[in-house]
Amino acid sequence: MEEKKNDDLEELTLKDLRNNQLLIGFFLLIISFILYFVKDVYGVILGIVSLILIIASKESINLIASFIEEDAKKEKKVIKKNQEIAKIAKEIKEEIKEEVNEDEEFDLKRIIDFFTQNKKRVFYFLMIIIVFVGFFIRISNLKNLDDKLLGLDPYIFYRYANYVVNDGRIPANDTLRYYPFGFNTRLEGTLHSYVIAYSYEVLKNFFPLKYFFPNLTLMRVMQLYPAFSALLAFIVFFFLVQELFSNYYISLTATAFLTVTHGFLFRTSAGFADKEPIAILLIFLSFFFYVKSLKTIGKKKYLYAFLAGLSTGSCGLSWGGIIFVFMSISLYALFEIAFDRLSKENLYAFLIWFSILSPMFIFMTDRYGGLDFLQNFMVVPVVFAMFSGVFREFVYNKFLRKYFDKKFNKIPTGIIVFSLSLILGILFSIVFFGPNYLVRNLKSALTIFEVGERTVHAETVSENIEPFFISDSTSTTWTASINLFILLAYIVGIFYLTKDLFNKFKEYKSLLASFMLLFIITLFLTNFSDEPKFSWINDYFGKSYLLMFGIFIAVLFYFYSKVWKHKKRLNSLKPEWLLLIMWSLLSILAGRTAVRNIFSATPPIVIIASYFLIKLEEIVRSSIKDRFYINVTRALLILLIISIYFYEGFGTNQKNPGAYYIVSEGYHPSVIPDLEKAFEWIKNNTPQDAVFFHWWDYGYWIQAIANRTTVLDGGNFEAPNYAAEHFFTSNNSEEYVQVLEHYNKPDYLLFVDDDIPKFAAIAKIGLKNIWYSVYTIKGVQENTIPNEEAYQQMIVYDPSSYAKLSEDLIINNQLFSKDSSYIVSILVPINNTNIGEPYAYVIDTERKAGTLLPFNYACKKNVGCKKIIDEGVPEGIFVLTEMNATNATKIPQSFIIIPEIGMNMITTRLLIFNESVPGFDLVYDNGVKMDAQSVLSDSKTNVRIWKINYDYLEGEE
Repeated sequence: MEEKKNDDLEELTLKDLRNNQLLIGFFLLIISFILYFVKDVYGVILGIVSLILIIASKESINLIASFIEEDAKKEKKVIKKNQEIAKIAKEIKEEIKEEVNEDEEFDLKRIIDFFTQNKKRVFYFLMIIIVFVGFFIRISNLKNLDDKLLGLDPYIFYRYANYVVNDGRIPANDTLRYYPFGFNTRLEGTLHSYVIAYSYEVLKNFFPLKYFFPNLTLMRVMQLYPAFSALLAFIVFFFLVQELFSNYYISLTATAFLTVTHGFLFRTSAGFADKEPIAILLIFLSFFFYVKSLKTIGKKKYLYAFLAGLSTGSCGLSWGGIIFVFMSISLYALFEIAFDRLSKENLYAFLIWFSILSPMFIFMTDRYGGLDFLQNFMVVPVVFAMFSGVFREFVYNKFLRKYFDKKFNKIPTGIIVFSLSLILGILFSIVFFGPNYLVRNLKSALTIFEVGERTVHAETVSENIEPFFISDSTSTTWTASINLFILLAYIVGIFYLTKDLFNKFKEYKSLLASFMLLFIITLFLTNFSDEPKFSWINDYFGKSYLLMFGIFIAVLFYFYSKVWKHKKRLNSLKPEWLLLIMWSLLSILAGRTAVRNIFSATPPIVIIASYFLIKLEEIVRSSIKDRFYINVTRALLILLIISIYFYEGFGTNQKNPGAYYIVSEGYHPSVIPDLEKAFEWIKNNTPQDAVFFHWWDYGYWIQAIANRTTVLDGGNFEAPNYAAEHFFTSNNSEEYVQVLEHYNKPDYLLFVDDDIPKFAAIAKIGLKNIWYSVYTIKGVQENTIPNEEAYQQMIVYDPSSYAKLSEDLIINNQLFSKDSSYIVSILVPINNTNIGEPYAYVIDTERKAGTLLPFNYACKKNVGCKKIIDEGVPEGIFVLTEMNATNATKIPQSFIIIPEIGMNMITTRLLIFNESVPGFDLVYDNGVKMDAQSVLSDSKTNVRIWKINYDYLEGEE
C-alpha cells in the first residue's frame, strides 16, 4: 500500500513538473516584457522563445524532474504537518470566537460571500471604472486645444456641423470644395456631423441641461464627441466580448487593454472629431447584435439581425471602415456554406441583416455607388454568400441533394454547393454586370494581400505607410501601436482559440491550430523591421506569406474532406468564434498594408490576447493541483495585466510613454498660431468669393477657418495628380498658366514652408523625381578635405532626409548610380578668418563607396541658381540661414539642396528663392523667418500668399 502511495506521489510530481513548463514560459514572458523596454528586438526574441515553451510538448521538463522528487516528498510531509497545525489553530479560533463581542467581529467570510453572490455587479462596477479611466485619458488634452481640433479632416466635419446648426442640413453641393464644380456631399460620410450638431442643440436648449452648460459652444461639443463616443464604445465592447466568451475576466481584461492601447488613442481622443469615433461604436454594435443573433433561438434572432443591420447601415453613413463588418460576416457565412452547416434560421438572419442595411447604403448616400451598390467591392462577397445560401437552401436541398448524394457521395456536400454557387454566380455576374465586373473586383480583393502596384497616393500619405513589427527609427510599428505582449498573447491566443474551436476533432485540432499560428506569425514577419540586419526576414516572409495562406486553406479543406460526414461534430463549431477569427484575420491583413488600419485591428487583437491570458490561468489551474502553483500563476497573470494596463495607461517615460502621457502632452492642435493668423488674414482681407490654390493639406483649414473656396483638399484624389505634375513641379509658364485656367482661374496662391520637406511626395504624385533636402549643423571637426590645407577645420552638416543624386556620376572610373547614391553630409572648410566652398559627401549604398565632390550650382535668395563648375554633383546648394562665428564671420547654419531639374520650378522660385515672378503679386507674408526650425518643426512656419495676375500671365502667354 505504501509503495502504491509512493508511485502515486511520483506520478503526481512528474505531472506537476511537466505542467510547470507553463510557469517557465510565463516567467520568460515577464522577463521579455522588461527587456522590451531596453531593446525591442531582445524582448521579441525572448518572447518568441517563451511562446514556444508554452505551446510545445511538456515532455522536455522530464529531464529535471528526477532531481526534485525527494523535495516533493518532503513537501508533502510538511503539508501534512501544516494541516495538523491548521486543525489546532481552527480549534483555538473557535474558542476565541466565543469570547469576542459579535458587534466588533470582522467577518472576512461575509465579505467574500458578498463578492461571490454579487459577482456580476462587481464586474460591472470594475467595467465602469475602466471605461471612465479610458474616458479620462481621452479628455486629458482638452487643456491643449483651446478652440481648435486635432488633425486636418475634423475641420471639414466641423464646418458641416455648423451647416446643420444654422441651416438644418448639409448642402447637397459643397461649393467651398473642388472648385469650380463643388462637391457632392452624399459622397462623404456625414452622420457624425449631424450627431454632433443635434447633441449641441440638445445640450444648449434642453432644460435643465442648458443650466449645466451655459457657455457651451459647437467647438467644445466637437472636441468632446470622440471621447464620449469612445466611452460608449468601450461599454458595448465589454458586452460584445462577454457574448463571445461568457467570461467576465476576459471581458474586463480586453476592455482594459483597449482603453490604453496606443493604436486606439489618437482617433478616439478629444479633438479628433472625425468619422472613426462614432464608427467604431457602430462597428461594435454591429458585431454585438450579429453575435446575439447567432446565439439566439426563436424570433429574437431576427430582431437582433435587424438591429445589426441598422447598426451596420448607420456606420456606413459615416466611415468606409465598415468594410471590416461586411467582409467578416460574409466570409463567416461563406465558411458555413462551404462546410454545409448554415442553418435556415441563420440564413434568414443574414438576409434580414443585409436587407436592412442595403436601403441605407443605396438611398441615403452615394459613397458606395448608390443604385450600383451591389457592384461595390466590399459588397461582392456578401452578395455571393447570400446567393450561395439561398441556392443551397431553396434549390440544392429541395431538388438536387438526393441526386448528388447518390452520384457523388464521396465529395463533401459543402464543396459541391460552394462550387455550383461559384459557377452560377460567375455566370449571373457576367450576364448582369459584364465581364469586367469580375476582373475589377478581383483586383480590389488582391489589394488586401497587397498584390499589385500601390497608388502614388497610398505611398505618399503618412497614414498609408506600411508598418513594421518593430523599429528603432519610427513609431509606425505594430509594437508601438499595440503593446508587444498583447501582440504575443494574441499570437498564442489565436493558436488556442483555433484549437478550442475544433475541440471535438481531437485528431485535427492541433494541426489546424498550428497552421493558423504559422500563418499569423508569417503575416507579422513580412515587415518585421527596418534595420538592415533583419532585411532577410522581410524578404523571405514577404514572398512566402501568400504560400502559407494557401497551405492553411488547403489544410482546412483537407480537414473538411475527412470529417464532412460528422454533422454533429461540425455543428459544434461556435459561430461567434468563427466570426471573431474572420474579423481578426481581415484586420491584420489590412493592418500590414497601412498603419492607419492598425486602429481597426486593435479590438480583435486585444480580445484574443485577453482570451489567452485568462486561458493560461485556466490551463494551469486544471493541470496543477497544488494551490501554491495555482496562486503563483494567478499572481503573475494579475501582475502582468496590471503592469501593462498601468504602464501603458499612465507611464511618463518619454521613450515608452503611457496613454495618459501621450494624450495630455502629445496631442496638440495641428493648426499652429502662424497658420491661424494667415487664415484670419484671408478671412478679413480677401473677397468672400475668393478662390485659393495650394497643396491639398491646407484645404479643410481654409474652408473652415477662413470660409474661402479651395481647389484642392484632403478628399480630392484626382486634382492633385494634375496640379502636382503641371503646376507645382513645372518650370514652364505656359504649362502652369494652363493649369490655373483649367481650374477656372483661382484668385490666390498660397505656399507654406512645410511644403519643402513634403515636396518629394508632391513630386511623386506628379510622377517626377524631385526633392528638397535640408541640412543642419552637426558639429565642427578637424579638416580632412583633400586640397583644402588652408583650412584647419570643417563644419559637418547632417540631413533631415538624404538627398538622392539626380543623375549618374562616374568618378575615377567608378559609377555612382542615381538609384543608390545619396549626399549623406555637407562639409564646409573653415579657418579663423574665412570659410571655403561646401562639399558633398556622396555614398553609393550598394557598393559602399564614398567620394567628396563640390556642387555645380550656387543658389541665392531673390536671384536663383548659377552654375559655378562642371564636374561636381549636379545639384544646387542654397544657404537657408546663417549664424555669426566667434570672429564675427557669418557661417551657414543650414542648407537646402536643390536638384538641377527643380531650380526653375515655380515652387522653387516663389517658396525658396522668394523671387519676384511676374504674374504673382505677394500680398501676405506672416513675417516668420524661413529657417531650419520653421521648415522642419511644427512650432512655427512661414506662410506667404500671392494674388494671381491673369492680365499679365495671359498677356505674356
